[in-house]
Amino acid sequence: MIGLAITYFLVVPAKERAAQDAANAELYAYGETIDEKNATISELESRVSALEQNNITLSDSLAQYEGSNGAVDANNYLISAAMAYIDPNQDATQVSEYLELIGDDYVETSSSYEFKELYTYLLNDIGDSVAQNYYDTGLSYFNNGDYTLAISYLSKAYMYNANNDNALYYLAMSYYESGDISTATDKLNTLIESFPTSSLVDKARQRLDEMSY
Repeated sequence: MIGLAITYFLVVPAKERAAQDAANAELYAYGETIDEKNATISELESRVSALEQNNITLSDSLAQYEGSNGAVDANNYLISAAMAYIDPNQDATQVSEYLELIGDDYVETSSSYEFKELYTYLLNDIGDSVAQNYYDTGLSYFNNGDYTLAISYLSKAYMYNANNDNALYYLAMSYYESGDISTATDKLNTLIESFPTSSLVDKARQRLDEMSY
């Protein structure tokens, strides 16, 4: 019995590592392909299909001793984001929605190199268009007095484009109007430090002075 138990715990992690390595290899290959200007949609779809199959293998292997695992969900979300990216009927917002389901902690601490490369590629490529959409929507909610939704959309606008001083300013004002003075103060100070030449700096300092009384 002891020998069987030792064999089980040696074999199962080995299967899991092999499955993860296979998934990583496909992620890397897919990332390389999507970055080539001459890559065709059919080639990308073929690689996604292969990655999906490897993800099933990974899921089955992990389930033997670990149950559900965040790596499987994250891989599925990345696959969905990639499929939306190459689908001419989808826009950048759909890609971003899948990417946002992947936690920052997972990307930074648990994801493979191949996963992070593809994730970063997609994030950077859709960044500008998505940021503008989120900013326009967030500003509309701000002007209509819906500060909760304004915070949600303006936060995403700034996340996708950290050079958008307007998004940061109105995000700070949304927090202020919602009663969160501490966060509003932090955002305004970030604006002053990050955008010293912005035309919004004087307004930010004025707001800070008003909040200090």
